[in-house]
Amino acid sequence: DELAALRMESDSGYGPIRHLGPLLGLSETAPGWSRPSPALGSNSAEWLT
Repeated sequence: DELAALRMESDSGYGPIRHLGPLLGLSETAPGWSRPSPALGSNSAEWLT
């Protein structure tokens, strides 16, 4: 599978999830996601002006 090298697994509040990892590599900063998405309904709608 060509996508196997691009996939990664992360822990979330819903259990482990598989997703595509970062597609770019930077010389001094490792790309990645350190926190999962918030649960649906956990944030209120807010407009910043």
